[in-house]
Amino acid sequence: MRGWTLMSGMRSGRVRSRGVFEAVGTGGGVVTVSDTSIGAALASVGLDIFRDDFTIGPFSALGTPPTNGFADDPVNTATGNFLEPETDLPFSGGAASLACTRMYNSLDARVGVFGVGWSSVFDVRLTLDEEGAGFVMADGRQVCFPRQGAGWDRGTGENFWLAEEPAGTLPLRREAAGAALVVRNNAGGWWAFSLAGVWLGSGNGPGTTVRVLREESGRVSGLVHEWGRSLTVEYAGDRVASVSASDGRRLEYLYDDERRLVGVQDAVGTRSYRWNSQGLVDRVVSAAGVVECENAYDDTGRVIQQVTAFGRTVRFAYLRGRVTSVSDDDGTRANTWVSDAKGRVVGVIDADGNRQSMAYDRHGNLVPVTERDGQTTVHAVDDRGRRTRTVTAEGADVVYGYDEHDRVTTVVTASGGTVEYAYASEGDRNPCRVTDPGGVVTELSWEEGVLTRVTDPLGATTRYEYGPHGELVTTIDPLGRAVTKQFDDLGNVSAVTLPDGDAWGTPMTRSPGCERSPTRPADWRRDYNATGQLAVTVDPTGVRTENTRVEQSDGSAELIGYDPCGRPVEVLDAEGGLTRILRDRAGRVIQVTTPAGRITRYGIRRFAYDEAGQLTATTTGLGGLTRYEYDTRGRMVRVTDPAGGVTTRTYTPLDKVATSTDPLGRTTAAEYDAAGRQVSQTDPDGVTTEWEHDAAGLVCALRVAGRLVSRIDRDPRSRTATITDHTHPGGDPVTHTLRYNRHDRLVERTTGGQRTRWEYDPDGHRTGMLAPGGDRTDYRHDTTGRVIEIARTGFGSVQYEYDADGRMLRAQAGDLLQTWEYRAGHPIRHTRITPDSAHTTTIARDEDDRITGIHRPDTRTDYRYNDACQLTAATTSSPGATTRATWTYDTAGRLIAETRDHSTRTHEYDAAGQLLTSTAGPQRTTFAYDGAGRRTHTTTGTRTTTGDRSTHYQWGDTGHLTGITEHTSDTTRKTRLWVNALGELAEVDGTASVWDTASPIPALTTFGETSVLHAPGGLTGLDGTWITPDWRDTHRQRR
Repeated sequence: MRGWTLMSGMRSGRVRSRGVFEAVGTGGGVVTVSDTSIGAALASVGLDIFRDDFTIGPFSALGTPPTNGFADDPVNTATGNFLEPETDLPFSGGAASLACTRMYNSLDARVGVFGVGWSSVFDVRLTLDEEGAGFVMADGRQVCFPRQGAGWDRGTGENFWLAEEPAGTLPLRREAAGAALVVRNNAGGWWAFSLAGVWLGSGNGPGTTVRVLREESGRVSGLVHEWGRSLTVEYAGDRVASVSASDGRRLEYLYDDERRLVGVQDAVGTRSYRWNSQGLVDRVVSAAGVVECENAYDDTGRVIQQVTAFGRTVRFAYLRGRVTSVSDDDGTRANTWVSDAKGRVVGVIDADGNRQSMAYDRHGNLVPVTERDGQTTVHAVDDRGRRTRTVTAEGADVVYGYDEHDRVTTVVTASGGTVEYAYASEGDRNPCRVTDPGGVVTELSWEEGVLTRVTDPLGATTRYEYGPHGELVTTIDPLGRAVTKQFDDLGNVSAVTLPDGDAWGTPMTRSPGCERSPTRPADWRRDYNATGQLAVTVDPTGVRTENTRVEQSDGSAELIGYDPCGRPVEVLDAEGGLTRILRDRAGRVIQVTTPAGRITRYGIRRFAYDEAGQLTATTTGLGGLTRYEYDTRGRMVRVTDPAGGVTTRTYTPLDKVATSTDPLGRTTAAEYDAAGRQVSQTDPDGVTTEWEHDAAGLVCALRVAGRLVSRIDRDPRSRTATITDHTHPGGDPVTHTLRYNRHDRLVERTTGGQRTRWEYDPDGHRTGMLAPGGDRTDYRHDTTGRVIEIARTGFGSVQYEYDADGRMLRAQAGDLLQTWEYRAGHPIRHTRITPDSAHTTTIARDEDDRITGIHRPDTRTDYRYNDACQLTAATTSSPGATTRATWTYDTAGRLIAETRDHSTRTHEYDAAGQLLTSTAGPQRTTFAYDGAGRRTHTTTGTRTTTGDRSTHYQWGDTGHLTGITEHTSDTTRKTRLWVNALGELAEVDGTASVWDTASPIPALTTFGETSVLHAPGGLTGLDGTWITPDWRDTHRQRR
């Protein structure tokens, strides 16, 4: 029959091509097959289209072989085998290697302890005959070991070995005599069997051993982990009836009249399986009632159609040449899977015709991989199947070294750096010492497979302590501060005790001078959807938050280059800009060069840390020392500045700042609700500001000293926010209405009948603004989003040009032309040309990018700095005149003296750093402040007079300046200011101002009857006239 099939391949192409469509379906109507699938089927063996037989060993393609391809829920794309992997009772922590696992294979007719088609951890065994041995794994897969003399050869196409070993050498924690058959892989895993093939136990290094308990009949009665966790199995006849975990969890297994598994019941509900007339599972329903998949099979038991949990109908078509097409039911969106004779996936072709190809050595190890973009990664493996080298498509070459126990000992990175790993004993799988490419060593200690100690390169040690079942109980940082966890019977964390003794899970409050006392607990609730994903979070105040997924849509990316130690040293952004990072030998950043060439250097300021890595001191270039102190929970509680001023903080049990006291003893206190949102703040003068929150947890009202300042009403459907503003000096409320588009960009604002509108393009760039008076501003952008033209009613237009790094080269506003030249990312020349003149300014800098000189046509100014980069001197020269100014600072960085020519002014400060006096000769100015640190008045006079001039500042409830009163010997001048609830200066002496609220930095658009326009390039226009900028204005706005 086989020979006839081979000969039939010589028939005409028409007959053979017809077989492709027959493989898809023989029902009535039109049958669609993707061109890619047809092409792969015909090209797999030239024009030969019969489906080649697989040369797969018995049961070796069941379960999840790492070389096979799987689609959807999942289905083996080579064989059509439907798999249903289940983990019923997993454990965590040190006992993570223990679990009750099982797997359904639709092509497996064997009967296990869970019935036909099911394999499980309780079915693991070693079969023996004259030709060899077969290792049956928990997923049903079988590895075959052919006989080789008195022993066995390597597993066929696998990285497994079988040998007879002394039973006493195995860590099974019981008396063992004689010999055992042991299967080992190249990753440290082992499975031990009796000489008759009965599974005894398994492991993968210290702390992972699982021992098998059996009844007298030989059935598995339990599994015991060396950390004390266990599983107990009960049977009803030859089927598992229940499995119980040592922590109290229990599962019951339900069967139909034909002894087929139909349900698994736990405390949550029942997970169910439906069987069709072929005796195959065709539907799986979760305990939450979600239909996870529904299958249809052909006569051989292969899946030909599957309805996923998301409602998509997927068709599987098995074509000639070991080609499988996985598509929608109508043949569209097809992915094509190509397998070799051993069932290993060698090609995947997506719906657009792009192919990914793989190849393997004779033991099933992946060697080359060609991605869909044509780039190839090549791997080299040694005789044990361990990957020894990887060369990527970009040319990166990574080399791995191993010891005789299959443990990684060296990794040579793509940059040539070597990472070394050392181990404490032959049996350890985890390293005790890691040496990075810079020679820095980190030491680790392990006990029974769990990490107990980490010592970093500076000698700081963090310790970990565990409970009797391998659960992490206590973490002790290098300063001895311990965080301790308690667990319930199910292994869930039930309480956490922090270093200062506060315990999560124990309701309490604290107040100065009193003991802890019980209070109502603050409970957070989390709800999950039917698929187990977090859907809703409800905070202690009842605010409900629904979680949605946010995805990037522009496809942009950045490439990062690393040094031999794996630290970023180059970042290439999506627009091609390259940022370079230079580090010292300790890995600290000492210089950053931006894409524009601007260089930032680090090194003047020094930092000191404690053993826990907390910043404890900073020293400026002038020796000014700032010290930081922390409590046992790592919270900063005290800061001492270089002048000796001390700022202290206290905290709530939720680690929120409760009080902050400045060096003058002025204390600001804050209160929070159960969800951690700030609800009030009391300043040193006793004025309390209160915030109210709406049902969504957003601020909806502001009160100061009990008086309502503003209220916000939000309408999510119309995307509007209405602010009722009670800050106007006249007492009448003002209403601001803000409307946003679906991208949360402000498109309209209405205040007191005045309306401003904004327009955007699909990329979110602003294209227009319509002011209340009717003036319209239009914006035009290039493909990178940079503004290249601004046009405003009454002003004309401004055009801009940029270089490849995005730096402004040219700006033309009517008759005013500006140009710039750059070096190392900084402007070095600015030219301003008008019809009447041309004016050029050049800027000189030192190696630290500080400005050392500004040269104009008629003047030259040179600058000098101290080691803290503070300006200390400026000399200005012009024809016939030279002026000089100097500045002096204290160790806290405060200006204490300034001299211009021969006149000197000195400054004095209080402990909080507030300026108290300025003295120049006989003239003296004093300054006063309120409890919140705001300046309230200044007085200027001579040393012998009480004051010739004074200025008083008035502050409103919201903390904004509301008035300025200036007194001289014969005049008084008052200025009234109104800052609205949006924080905008809305009126000056009754003259209204309008702001561009949608701008990242709000800009003035109208003041009274005057139209104002701010534009890039330092341009400011007033009523159609441009104010001529200098180079500083230009550079400041460009940034």
